[in-house]
Amino acid sequence: MYQANLDSGSGTITFPNYEGGENVCWRILCHGQISITFATISTEPSEIGCTYDRLSILDSEGSVHVMCQPSTLQCVYPPGDLVLQFRSDLCNTDIGFDFTYTCNAWNYPTTPAAGTLDLSECTNFVVDYTASSGTFSSGTFSTTSFKCWRIQCASQLVLTYSYLDTADTTSSEIPCEDQFFILISHNGLQSPRLCGSAKPTDQPPRGDLVVVLHSAISAGGYTG
Repeated sequence: MYQANLDSGSGTITFPNYEGGENVCWRILCHGQISITFATISTEPSEIGCTYDRLSILDSEGSVHVMCQPSTLQCVYPPGDLVLQFRSDLCNTDIGFDFTYTCNAWNYPTTPAAGTLDLSECTNFVVDYTASSGTFSSGTFSTTSFKCWRIQCASQLVLTYSYLDTADTTSSEIPCEDQFFILISHNGLQSPRLCGSAKPTDQPPRGDLVVVLHSAISAGGYTG
């Protein structure tokens, strides 16, 4: 039974001055990486590891991270939900813990927003990448382009952008309306529209990724 299912982009979990016999769980819901920064963590000391009282963190890859004293005050976990469990024995206690979390997820609306793309529009892929690493480029594209690239990957993809150039102004004054890139994950999550020259920093969820180019005007291109 979870004390809370936390689905906001950021928040604080505080469990001060705990008692003996605690067994409390929290779940942080997130499609992206989760970073946790501890203001305080202090539980009953033990000579070996976290023998008595401990905070266990189960990440989306099945790894369990156990904490009881502040060895690392800031942690970053793989994309996906986190489950946290705090347990204490029946003896000594301590001041507990206090930390903030941030979900570095893509901007994925619960209801379709203007400009959301349907993956079924990608009837033909320019290239279907299957290698574990590589480079791809859109090249300079012309007016009225709609192209799709697919990168096949069973684990976490890391994208490094060396060049991104699209027009970032339109007559309608809506950012990224006439020309943009968008990234679509295997489970349908979509990144915000990418346009102009600003390189995004967020990484996609695990699994296959489709890169879509939509253009109604001419511009430079994309290399990733």
